Amino acid sequence: METAYLKSPEFWQSDECHVMVNDRDSGAVVQSEMLSRWCVDRAQLRGHLLFSTSGSTGDSKWVALSRRAIMTSAEAVNEHLQVTPRDHWLLALPTFHVGGMGVVARAHLASCGLSLYQKPWNAQQFYKALDNGTTLTSLVPTQLSDLITAGLKAPRPLRAMLIGGGPLSNDLYQKAIQLGWPIIETYGMTESSSQVATASVSDRRLKVLSCWHTRIESGGLLSIKGGPLLSAYLHINNGNIIHTPALNKGWFRTSDRVDITNGYLTVNGRSDRCAKVLGELVDLAGIESSLVMLLGSVEVVVIAIPDQRRGSRLVAVLEGNVRVLAAKIALDEYNQTCSPVARIVSTSSVDKFPRTALGKVSYTKLIDFFIQDEKLVE
Repeated sequence: METAYLKSPEFWQSDECHVMVNDRDSGAVVQSEMLSRWCVDRAQLRGHLLFSTSGSTGDSKWVALSRRAIMTSAEAVNEHLQVTPRDHWLLALPTFHVGGMGVVARAHLASCGLSLYQKPWNAQQFYKALDNGTTLTSLVPTQLSDLITAGLKAPRPLRAMLIGGGPLSNDLYQKAIQLGWPIIETYGMTESSSQVATASVSDRRLKVLSCWHTRIESGGLLSIKGGPLLSAYLHINNGNIIHTPALNKGWFRTSDRVDITNGYLTVNGRSDRCAKVLGELVDLAGIESSLVMLLGSVEVVVIAIPDQRRGSRLVAVLEGNVRVLAAKIALDEYNQTCSPVARIVSTSSVDKFPRTALGKVSYTKLIDFFIQDEKLVE
């Protein structure tokens, strides 16, 4: 779908159901063709956009978001950022992801400028496009890391750079601030039409946006209720499309464990990033946070490999050309102080972590890689 059409009033006023698909993903293209035919006679999906989502743990499905939901989200984000017609967005995220479509919606709603960076990602080329009067943009941590590695300083007109799609390390945040980048961290998901909570420049606290009601369920899991929520999930199974309700009395229960204090949200990890070791539940994201403190700027992912005796064994995987010996010394230090069930059994490294199109680590692919090849350094 042409981006020019996505920017037009005709698109946002249309009651057609559009499938937002990555043309380079052959599997998604096949599914999108099935969905396009199937949706024609489904009145409940009129005016909806369908986004493929697999997150970081697999389970591919399609999320149905109404145009009204996306616009409700855009209104709340614009309010938080105080977007005006004088602003100008630079879009570098794909529109087949809700992060990219959210930028288009915000620009349309605020009647402000929107430029497109449609080339394959390159930090230097993006910077040239950015340094042309852009006031607002949105990236994922991987893209920000490339800008920082290149030593590029923020151009003066830029007043906000939204960072979403995954957690931003303290080290990367501090380096970005030193180079003058006006970083605003965000928390959200496809099911929420983008953001649920958003920080501010110089304040990393995530403030719950005005369009949301929140509550914390058992286990510390976040539930949300509001206009930007999805209408349904669509699963494709053996050629059949299954329409699955996603809400319980208007509430959507996430997989994220959070705290909320005075309207500010703190993400404590994901329930689906836990593993059973010797019968006890272990928080993998929490272990990663502890390791980052010891490893500094080295990126590390902790995965759980099935183990007949222990239930799971924990493997620390490092990215790129790292000093494995030095890393192992840090990991040994961690193992001496952690709970026995949280100990790292093995370490290894890969050239690059497998990632989704938005830069999230694909834990499923990483686990499959090690299960198949057993490339572990004891």
